[in-house]
Formats: sequence, structure tokens, C-alpha cells
Amino acid sequence: MTDRVKLCVLFAGALLCACPGVNAAGYLRSFLGHGDNVISVAFSPDGNSAISGGNDNAIILWNVANGKPLATLTGHTALVSGVAFSPDGRRAVSASYDRTVKLWDVSARKLLRTFDGGGYMRGAAFSKDGGRVISGCADGTVKMWDTISGRLLRVFDGQDGPVYSAAFSPDGKKILSGAHNTVSLWNAATGALLRTLKTGTQVNSAVFSPDGRNVLVGGWDMTPKLWSLADGILLRTFRKHAANSVTSVAFSPDGRRALSASHDKTLMLWDTRTGGLIGKLEGHGGAVWSVAFSPDGKYALSGSSDKSLRLWDVSNGRRRVPGVKR
Repeated sequence: MTDRVKLCVLFAGALLCACPGVNAAGYLRSFLGHGDNVISVAFSPDGNSAISGGNDNAIILWNVANGKPLATLTGHTALVSGVAFSPDGRRAVSASYDRTVKLWDVSARKLLRTFDGGGYMRGAAFSKDGGRVISGCADGTVKMWDTISGRLLRVFDGQDGPVYSAAFSPDGKKILSGAHNTVSLWNAATGALLRTLKTGTQVNSAVFSPDGRNVLVGGWDMTPKLWSLADGILLRTFRKHAANSVTSVAFSPDGRRALSASHDKTLMLWDTRTGGLIGKLEGHGGAVWSVAFSPDGKYALSGSSDKSLRLWDVSNGRRRVPGVKR
């Protein structure tokens, strides 16, 4: 028996151990391996793995249970601004400021295809069936490709300025794009513009709610906001972060909670029904650029300019995260 009692949490079939007092800030684990800012993070569909992209041009696959790198995928020649797993977890997509989007075989650790974006590419997402990928471009468009043929299927044009965020709806029928002062909703099949939300600020991140009805937006005004896509009404304004801008937002799988990340080095956990702050997660030594919920909604992963990823317990269960005020 050691003098420090280990608290063990069962996570997605793997045993995670965290020692109380070691990570007083509340995170369960720090993932180290990037040589510069960690710009984008995502969980695999089964929650056992994670992927990250950084300002060091690298993509790293991680074992979530122990925080160790599984592999490093190289090929980009500029910062990697977006990463995502396919719905079956067998492939991954990355977007970069080298003006390309790349498709990867996760198990084989090899490059399958490179798509020419024609400009700095920001954010990456798969459709529900995994047959299409999208990314936002500095030229003010969202581009969509077929993952099998590599063919450019459609260009969604009309945003005001560079597109920093692109997302598929849960059913794959619609697309969201976030740009200067606007969030645009598109028909994925026809390219028709369905709705424009006037946010009044540069949009860094915009994501669909799990039911596809609402959108959570984070931007330069430091304030996460929840909008209705049916009528374009602003439903809720959350409390401001302390500095600069909201860099990334995410919904929990059940839609009842949300996370926002910021240049203020924190993540904030919100109740989407009331707008109340559930907790403030502190521990990063620099701006937090990206955040994601685990598939079961119990954990969060963040990437920061301190060159680390961190795993947090955001469950509503028996264990409480040290440092998170409820």
C-alpha cells in the first residue's frame, strides 16, 4: 500500500488511475508529445483513442487510458487546425494551413488521400455515413469532398470572410459554417443557403446540438451563445470568459451540457437548459484552443498552447473533479 491512495475510474473499458493531490487543478491526465500549441482534439467513437493536431504540423494518435502516444502522422507542412475521426473510427481527417485536407487510415497509420483546399483550411468533419468530409477555407468557402473518389463535390460560397468552423448536422443533411459576424446553415445536398445567423462577432467555433435543432457558437466576444436554427432566435447567452475570445465549443452527447474553451486558459462547463455554470476547469498553462466531450459524456479533452492535452472528469456521478465548483 502506498502513502497515496489511487482513485481508479473505469473509462470506456479501460482503467484510468488518478492520484488525488497530484493534479490539484482537477484534470485526470496530461498528454505530452506535441512540440508546440495543440490546436485541435477529438475522441474516437469508442472513446478509447484520441487524435490531436498542432502548430508543430504533427498529428498524434493517443491511448486515452494511459495518455501515451500511439503514433504520429506526418505529412502536413503547416499547423493542423482541425482533426476528426470517421463514424466507424477507422479513418481520420485533418485540415491544415498548408492548404490541404488529408484522409488517414488509423489502424495502418498511413495517408490515404490529400484534398487540395486552395487556401488555409480550418476545421474538419465527416458526414454521418463517413462518405464525405468538409473543411472551412480562408477564401470564404466550405469545401466538401467524396472520401472514396477524392472528388470535390461542392463548394459552399457566400460567407463574409475566412471560414473558421465547419460541421455536419447529426443526420448529415445540413452543414454549419462560422465566419466573420455570421453562422450559415446550408443544405448539404443542394448547396442552398437555408439560414444566416448574425452573431455580431468573429465566429471561431459553431456546433450542432445532438438533435440538430440548435447551434452553440463561440467567438471573439468571449461569450458562448445558443441559437435556434428553426427561427434564428438567440436562445441563451452564457457568462463571459475572462479574456480575449472563446476558441472552441462542444455539446455533451445528450445535449444537456456544453463546454467552452478560451484564451483565458480555462474551460467552462454549462447547463444548456438553464444557462448556469456547472464548473470552471483550470490547469492549463496557456490558451485552450480546442475541447471535446467523450462519447459517453463523462470526460472532456482539451488542447492548449502549453503544448499539452488534458483529460478531465466532467461527469455528474459520484466523483467530483477537484477545483470544479458546483
